[in-house]
This record gives sequence, C-alpha cells and structure tokens, in this order.
Amino acid sequence: MNQYYLVSNDIIKEYDINQLSYENKISIDDISIHKHHYQITYLINDNYKNITEIYYDNDIDLTQINDLSEIISFIEILKFMIIFPDIIDISYLKKDISIEMIKCLLKMIPLLWNQHIYENNQSWSGPKFIINKDIYNNHINKVKSNNNNHNMLIFNGGGKDSLLIAKIIEGMNVNYSLFGHSRTEYGKHKEQHIHQDKLSLVLDGKYNHHCYVNDNITDSLFISKYYPHLVGECSEGRPCQVGTPEMLIYSLPYAIKYNYTHFVMGWEESSNENQLYNNKKYVNHQWLKSTEAQNFYNDFLSFIPINDNKIEIISPIRNINDSQLFKLISPMKKEIKYCHSCNIIKPWCFNCPKCMYIWMHYLDIYPKDLVNEIFYDKNYLLSHENIFYELLGIENKNSYECVGTYKESIYSLINIKNKNIIKIPPKIDNYISNYTSPEVYFDIKEISKSIPDNLKISFEKSIQNIVNNI
Repeated sequence: MNQYYLVSNDIIKEYDINQLSYENKISIDDISIHKHHYQITYLINDNYKNITEIYYDNDIDLTQINDLSEIISFIEILKFMIIFPDIIDISYLKKDISIEMIKCLLKMIPLLWNQHIYENNQSWSGPKFIINKDIYNNHINKVKSNNNNHNMLIFNGGGKDSLLIAKIIEGMNVNYSLFGHSRTEYGKHKEQHIHQDKLSLVLDGKYNHHCYVNDNITDSLFISKYYPHLVGECSEGRPCQVGTPEMLIYSLPYAIKYNYTHFVMGWEESSNENQLYNNKKYVNHQWLKSTEAQNFYNDFLSFIPINDNKIEIISPIRNINDSQLFKLISPMKKEIKYCHSCNIIKPWCFNCPKCMYIWMHYLDIYPKDLVNEIFYDKNYLLSHENIFYELLGIENKNSYECVGTYKESIYSLINIKNKNIIKIPPKIDNYISNYTSPEVYFDIKEISKSIPDNLKISFEKSIQNIVNNI
C-alpha cells in the first residue's frame, strides 16, 4: 500500500489520499524530458489538463545534463496559486524534492501572491502538499557557496535595471553572460527576445542565453471561463506574481553547462516598499524582487547543488533607490535607446503605469528630444492624469507595477517642472508644490552593503567610476 503524507506550514502527517476533500486541487500528472525542452502535464481538480513546455537554446541538451525536471515541475506550480488551491499533489515526484524545500516554498507563496490575495479579499495562506514516502524520507543537505571564481549570469529583462547592472559588472572586470526569459502571457516569444536582445548589442556579455515557457493558464482565458469570480490584475492575463522564482530555476541548465557561480539581478531598493499608503495591510506587487524574497530564493537554491556549488543571487542595485538609479544611467544616452520596460506590449504600450513612470523619469534626466524619440512628442501628464495620481501618491496607493515610490516620482516631476518643458495639470502642480526635491548623493559604502565581501572592492570602484561620469 502506498503511503502519502500531507505537508503544511505547521504539520506533516500520514494521510489517506482517498479520503481527501478539496475545492481546488493541482496535481503533477506527467513529466517528459526531450533534447531541448521539458514537457510537464498538470491536472486541475483531476479533470482539466495544463501542459507546460520549457524550451532552451540548441546548445543545451537536457538529456545529457543533471536531471532538473522534478525541481522545475515543482517550482512551476506557483502559477496555479491564482485559483487559491487547497491541495497540491506532488506524489508523482520521487527524488529531488524534500520537505525542507516544500516548507521554503510554503513560506513564500502568500508573500508572492499578496496582491492577488488582497484584490480578492481572501484569508488564504497557501495550500497543503501531498507527498509520497520517497519525499518524506528524502533529506537534502544544503550546499555552501565556494565561489572563489566569479562567472556571472545577468538576468536581462531588457530594461534600465539590466543596463545598469551590466555596466556595473563590466566595471568590475568580471566575466558575465546574459539570460533572457519569455512567457506566453507577455506576448510572442520572438517579440520578447527581440527586445531583450537589442540591449545585448550594447553590452559585453560573453554568451546570450534564452528560455521560452509555453503556458495556457496565466493568459487568463482558462481563469475567465472556469473561475470568473476572481478579480484583479492576475485574472486579466497581465503578468503579475508569476515568473521570477520560476525563471531562476529555469536557468539552471545553463549554470550547469557554463559553470555560473552568481545570478545577477536588477532588484532595487523600492521593491521592498508597501504600495498601499496609510493602510495597515501590506500589498507589494514587487515583493518577488524584495530583499526578503532574495533571501528565500538563496535559501531554496542551497538545496540544489550545481557542479558541487551553491549558486548565489546578488543584486548590485539592492541599496540604490530609483532617484539614484536614474541619475546613474543619465550618461547612458546611446544605450538607453536599446532598452524597453513595458510588461503589456513590447517595447512600450504608452498607456500603462510602467510606461508613464519611465517616461517621466527619462524626461527628468535626458534631453527632451531624446525622450521624444522613444515616447513621441506627447505630454502624458495630460492624457493619463489618473495614472499619475497613483504614481505620485495622490490616491493613497501606488500603481501595482514595478515602479519606484511616490516620493521618487514627486521629486522627478519637480525637476521637470523646474525645466519648464511641459505643462503640468493644476491638481498635480498644486500637490507637488508641497515638496522639495532633495539633492541626489551616493554613499558608496552604504550601497555596497549587500555585495559579498570578496566582490566589494571591485564593486565600489565600478560604482564610483559611474558616479564620476554623471
């Protein structure tokens, strides 16, 4: 007789799987490994099938490297949290997952999905996992970092953050390559990678790797038909709480083949901030980039030895706020034309909070003619005034997007006002008149606090050189 166990944050107990009751259940049904892609079949409520495919470039032969299929199928279940499942059945998995890894994921889930939980007024704190005896008895020792050599993989989203971290790493004289990741909810794979690869043209990365994820859950069609009561950004098929932890795991075949020691992310200080103001509840669209999330990811990766070593995630801009960040990229007038930031339509939709946020900050740091080349000669303060109410904190909440704090937006708009280059709507003009834009300065020692000790000296030198060019 097969033995099954139920795992939650608080308990691990043997369970009769035939007596299980649930409202929403996700199961891993099948995994197949092909030369250049994984194919994973999930079941929703033992009925609906979801087939997820993860493709790699032709230099990766998945049949010839460590088998990562169980770990990848495990992390990919995160997307199903959109339906607030009661049960996740991973009894199909046999060897590469442990209870410690499950508990790590359970701690992350309500934080990763905090916005969706809030928008749907749920008290849900995550699912319970069904595991078999193999996983119950499987103990995986953590691996320690032994990174005397530095071979870095920069995660290239194609935006300003990716540009800045690449320039920092280049200034450190460290070998690095680039990794671009696409998912179907962001549009066509080719279109996503075209815009990511544009940025690589002005960078010095050795290799430019890619990963392509086909999925039919997060594009919202299934959700709208079978879970029409769900509301909020995620139910509209917009990219939200999925993608980041999964992307880290998808990249591991490249880490194995090319012996990468560090994953380098463009996660800035503002990703730690609550996006609700004057409210006791915590809602942060960007939690998946926060310091807390980064610590969770590093902990999770410690259970996955890569060439007998632990991959370490670092973010060179972790202690840099957005006012500082834009100041640092202000000399990069040539390179900025190769960047994009929109999560709705590549490269820009010219309608979303992210586009409005970038336009405003570009107008602060770059000549107006250069900004017009990218965004056309248009005053978005007039056409999208309501979006700026959120970005500036007038509505007591920030936009649920990867944007900086309302004060950083206010300071940027004050600088624009002082240039007298566009008309500012009266309500916004009156609001920002209560603030004064402070001087942007750089405490290099403070900025380098999150950097590993063996990289601090070269990091501080690189940042200082960029500051000197402002």
